[in-house]
Amino acid sequence: MKSHRAFILAFSKLLALGLLFQILLCSPMAQQRGPGVADGPYVAGNGVKPPVPLYQPLPAYTEEARNARVEGIVLIQAIVRKDGTVDSFKVLKSLGHGLDESAVNTIATKWQFQPGTLNGAPVDVQVIIEVAFRIYRKKEQDAKAMPGSLDEALRIPSDEKVLKPLPDIAEQGNYGAQFIVGSMYVEGKGVPQDYIQAYKYLALFNAALADKKNPEFQNAVKRATDLIDSIAGKMTAEQIADAGRLVEEWKSAYLQSKCGAPDIKGNWRVDEGYPISMQRPPYSQQAREAGIEGTVLVECIVHKEGTAGQCKVFKGLGYGLDEAAIFAVTGRWRFMPAKCNGEPVDKRTLIPVMFRLNPSPPGSDGESRNR
Repeated sequence: MKSHRAFILAFSKLLALGLLFQILLCSPMAQQRGPGVADGPYVAGNGVKPPVPLYQPLPAYTEEARNARVEGIVLIQAIVRKDGTVDSFKVLKSLGHGLDESAVNTIATKWQFQPGTLNGAPVDVQVIIEVAFRIYRKKEQDAKAMPGSLDEALRIPSDEKVLKPLPDIAEQGNYGAQFIVGSMYVEGKGVPQDYIQAYKYLALFNAALADKKNPEFQNAVKRATDLIDSIAGKMTAEQIADAGRLVEEWKSAYLQSKCGAPDIKGNWRVDEGYPISMQRPPYSQQAREAGIEGTVLVECIVHKEGTAGQCKVFKGLGYGLDEAAIFAVTGRWRFMPAKCNGEPVDKRTLIPVMFRLNPSPPGSDGESRNR
């Protein structure tokens, strides 16, 4: 009798465990896993809330794509991690011409997400991301930079309450204020007469508008140049040199304030650089035999001369591919450098280097791909 009861009890436990295992397999949590991954990532649905993009700056157009007038959608599969970072990129729909790499680089280094959640807890979620590339004609809007006539806007205000904050505004880089403050120092109106300061602000105004083609701006530059010429005749060579030094010091400080220190989060307010010439990195035999594919993220400083250096692996694949990525980026790739206020600058950034085992003729590794 005891053995019979023990058998029934054991059988009941096995039945319960089997039922529990079946429930787990059929549960939303089990079904929400991404394909081919044992414990993640999830996919949206069945209680899993998708990630929410918080910041989506547009990727840079490569010169080749712009010249070829290439437009369209790059479709990318990626994983938004529970800390909001993005990795595991796979291009599902390509445009080529360097636009795929530009899209991946922008998402990896600049896009910001609120992570997906399950039962209120952040989780890794696989997503499909569309990145649109459109070429827009730049409209000439320089004439609308200031309300009304530019000539009127650049006159010294008569209201002292308006005059008082102008020097601070000029120091912050407002070129209209720079012209007015330069004129104020010429005339000694609202500030002590100071030709060195006048020269500085008028020269900065001219530098800011040097490439403007609008006739109204060209006339304003001529006015500033005439004022500089008129006071230069009253200044010593040493005073002119001091004014030139102040101009360069202001430019350097302004670039630092606007661009900040190079950081990996891409927080500079700059025109972003991008690769313009890339060669396929060599595939290690070890990685090829193991069937390893993916993306190596390399953290580098892209120098203002267009080369990359001081690189280290931010996210690797191993099997010799990390070293191959750094070798390609530092020795074979060339970049359009980042610019701040129109000036090329060094910038630390993340560079994605993709490895794909596409069928190719023997010896094709390292074949040049200019984009």
